[in-house]
Amino acid sequence: MGERKNIPIIQKMGELSSPGIYFLLNKVESRITLYVGEADEVNSRLRNHISDKDWWDTFVCFISK
Repeated sequence: MGERKNIPIIQKMGELSSPGIYFLLNKVESRITLYVGEADEVNSRLRNHISDKDWWDTFVCFISK
């Protein structure tokens, strides 16, 4: 779990180059917006979502070994 602003730091984690699922979240007042995705390489998908999905501020990911 992390914040959008920490993606550049997290990109350096080798574990995130694995397949997995991820959740992009944003909470405004009492409403939560959630996007669920899957990728062969979670870190590359998160990097893509920085530019094409600007509404989220928090992410959670689960990787497979």
